[in-house]
Amino acid sequence: MLLTTLENNGITLIEPTKQSSLKEKLIDIQHIREWFDNFIESKFLTKERSLQILKELLAKNKTYEKALIIVDGFYQFTNAQQQILVELNKMARQMIVTLPLDREYSHIKDNNVYYKTYNTLENLKKNFSNINIHFCNSKAVKKESDIIYLANNYFSAHIIKNAKNSERVKLFLCKNLEEETELIAKNIKKLVRDENYRYKDISIITGDINLYYSHINTIFAEYEIPYFLDKTRYIHTNPLVRLILNLLDVLKNSWNLNSILPFLKSNMLGFEIEDIDYLENYLYAQGINSKSKWQKEWTFGEESTDFIKLNELRNQVNEIILTVENNIKKRTLKRKISISNLCIVIYEFLDNFNIATKIDELALFNKQRGDLSTELEYLSVYEKVMNILERLVDILGTEYTSISNFKNILSTSFKYEKIGIIPATQDQVLIGEIQRTRLPNQKVVFLMGLNEGEFPQNPTNNSIFSDMDLTNDIFSDNKYLYDSFVHSNLYGSKLEIYTALTKPSEYLFATCAQSDDKGIVKRPSVIFNNLKKLFNLQKVYPEKFVDNIYTSRQAIGELGKVLKKGGALEADYKDALRWYLENEPLFIQRTIKGLFYTNQQEKLKKDVVQKLYGKNYITSVSKIERFRKCPCSYFIEYGLKASERKIFKFKSLDIGNIFHGVLEIYPKLLKQENVNWLNVDKDKQHFLIKEAVIESFTRNNKRKFEGGQIDYTIRRIEKMSIRAIEAITHQFSCGKFEPKEYEYKFDERSLPQIDINLGNTNLHIKGTIDRVDVYIDDENNTYIKIIDYKTSKQTSFNLVEVYYALQLQLLLYLDAYLKINKNAKEAGVYYFKINAKNTMYAPDQNEEDIKNELLKNFQLSGLTLDNANVVKAIEHDINKKIIDVKLRKDGKPEKHSKVATAHQFEKIREFVINKVEKLSQEILDGKVSVTPYKLGNKTACDYCNYHGICGFDENLSDNQYDVLENIKKDKALECILAEQSRPEYNFLDEYITSSADNAHKSGQTEQSRKE
Repeated sequence: MLLTTLENNGITLIEPTKQSSLKEKLIDIQHIREWFDNFIESKFLTKERSLQILKELLAKNKTYEKALIIVDGFYQFTNAQQQILVELNKMARQMIVTLPLDREYSHIKDNNVYYKTYNTLENLKKNFSNINIHFCNSKAVKKESDIIYLANNYFSAHIIKNAKNSERVKLFLCKNLEEETELIAKNIKKLVRDENYRYKDISIITGDINLYYSHINTIFAEYEIPYFLDKTRYIHTNPLVRLILNLLDVLKNSWNLNSILPFLKSNMLGFEIEDIDYLENYLYAQGINSKSKWQKEWTFGEESTDFIKLNELRNQVNEIILTVENNIKKRTLKRKISISNLCIVIYEFLDNFNIATKIDELALFNKQRGDLSTELEYLSVYEKVMNILERLVDILGTEYTSISNFKNILSTSFKYEKIGIIPATQDQVLIGEIQRTRLPNQKVVFLMGLNEGEFPQNPTNNSIFSDMDLTNDIFSDNKYLYDSFVHSNLYGSKLEIYTALTKPSEYLFATCAQSDDKGIVKRPSVIFNNLKKLFNLQKVYPEKFVDNIYTSRQAIGELGKVLKKGGALEADYKDALRWYLENEPLFIQRTIKGLFYTNQQEKLKKDVVQKLYGKNYITSVSKIERFRKCPCSYFIEYGLKASERKIFKFKSLDIGNIFHGVLEIYPKLLKQENVNWLNVDKDKQHFLIKEAVIESFTRNNKRKFEGGQIDYTIRRIEKMSIRAIEAITHQFSCGKFEPKEYEYKFDERSLPQIDINLGNTNLHIKGTIDRVDVYIDDENNTYIKIIDYKTSKQTSFNLVEVYYALQLQLLLYLDAYLKINKNAKEAGVYYFKINAKNTMYAPDQNEEDIKNELLKNFQLSGLTLDNANVVKAIEHDINKKIIDVKLRKDGKPEKHSKVATAHQFEKIREFVINKVEKLSQEILDGKVSVTPYKLGNKTACDYCNYHGICGFDENLSDNQYDVLENIKKDKALECILAEQSRPEYNFLDEYITSSADNAHKSGQTEQSRKE
């Protein structure tokens, strides 16, 4: 743009006298200009310099001898254009140049609306010796009196005391962009329907079409208004251009996943969409992200993977890309290739796949669907691309470059290539932007979006000169530089705005919105405020139904609002409904169905439930907890078996499995070394932890993760495992409990699964207790505590969540263990957070203080037996480092300690069992309703992956959270005990009896289970 401006106006840069950044910048620009001039000399001709050639041809050619030449529609001319006018004037019989100017000026300020045309007139005076100036008011176009009043008073609106009511100049203040667009659509339909206007008599001007594009598309289609968007189209977003650039991305990025997928999805290479989707899932799941992995046969994956299909697709993709790569290699000399040869390779690629034919097919498709402007774009884009390739060959053909640089060159070339789209039909509303659209003489003009910063737009400096640079004398002294870089930013659109205001002959509508689509407040612009000083705002009154019918598609919306409210219909609505039922029955049926849409389905049919879950349904406690949180989420994941796309990377679930593996393997390694948790030395402990991490990672790395990121993850897991195991070791050292069971499974291999008879279906619950610790007191009583390892930072034991059946796992496992091991008694149930957070360091802390703070982060979260001896057996100091319990001097727990008596534990266990049975019955009854729980700030939707499927929305009348009262833990315990106050059948009695019998028959001793 800079070089074009300088060349058009014949400007020679003058360097500032003072040393500054601007001086250095101007020197660089001069060097660039000299290089460019030398490069194109005797080779190429720029558009700007072609005017000089035209001037020379006009001096020799007498084609326009004695012609009448009229120049109309211009505000200003470049220096080169003025020279052309001089040559034309020399041979013309008469030349008439029209310019918008209200009177003769001796001097004019730069903020005057006619500043551009005044300067143009002054330049014409200098270049033409025999110029005659005539000021005239056109009588050809008659305008309404209010339009004339606006034209005469707009710039003096501040002195107008009383605004007038007008039927010809109407101002509307709308709530939002949608209401603004619909208001304009209604007024257009009224003008066409009631006042016999044609659509071509109406224009809409806005500051930025993109703000209203989606609203115009939907609302104007609903109101059946034909329109033409006078918007510049660039070809860089066209699928053909994207195909070429994506191919170059694939080549320069070694077949990177993010490059190859857009290339394959271009829909121009002959692949089926379903095949590409299947291929995409496999690429993500296996981490195929380089050319080397595409060259090897694919054999990794799940058993259900169709490797034959995948490898066929792999071979097809290889053939396409390798053919292009080989064509490049043939033309490469010493690792370099010329731009002309690269253009040839691109052309051959397009030719091999008949891309020109496919572009024509897309043009035909858009023509058939009525999108004529897109059709015209496709009809011209292939020729545009070929022209760009040809120009690159002509200009840079002998230059050698890399694929990356060539891609940048092409991308820049495509970015600035425009497609001119002419209106597809004659009778349509013209919609344009104030900066671009030149309005014809229109009867009706809508000025849309008169908001601050948008119409007119805030001045922006898009040049290479900073705002500080533009204050230099070099810009104020040179008229062309000032007009191009300073005045155009500050006042450039002032004349265009005034022209738009005064262009209509019969109606002017001006609208602005009070908020955007996001609800952010918008203010009226200075234009709207000036109009308000001249004319009063029009009030938007709600229309009667009969007056608000414009099209059948639009009227259904008004009818739908009334139908949704229910109740008796008035006569007008009944007539409309009857018309739809007689003339468009399918449309009204679909509409009514949509109005009363619900995403709720209370229950599945019994045969569907039977097919999903069968007579012997196997599940886990965590799945039952998921059902309690939201039945729909449970159904989607475990009923429909929906799952997220698998990505080849470590997730929190993978890391959690490795942690669990480490804490299972580490005790076995201790046993092999004939040491235990407490007598192993520090060096050996760290060595064994590292061995456990490697073994656990190898066991869980079924997808063959490798690379630097995985090495880092392993080191991180190793450090966290050391911290966690040191904390567990400390906890053992502070009490008398000893580990007895690791990975204690209820799955028929180690122990019988938990069975619940639900009538027609037997429920089998599988699960694993991560660790069971045992303490035998002086009276030979055996106490056990259940430990569950957690990697989630959000998991902590909460008795309130137990009451609401959101946490069932620990207490169900406790009950099952105690029923099998009848001599044991509960000591507590706990979550142990493996990846506990770091602690803050204070300057006055010593090493021991820091260690104690770190250990506090690993405090067990759970419920402890209200027994002082047991509490001290877990933590003899009772300082809340291990469990959240503190004893008073009399041995009783303090108020906030998380404890329960043996009787309370028993009732809680019974409560949990009954809840499991009840929820299981609801699952098998087919409950799938969208009812996520909400407890305080926590909801089932917080970490749910299926919101896009269930469509939960509180705005729907039947979509509400299952709101749970956020009671205190003492209240929760009271509620649990109250609910279990009457004797109830224990649904695990049968399981306990069969478990004990099976254990006895199989000869499984405590020692064998331990092993």
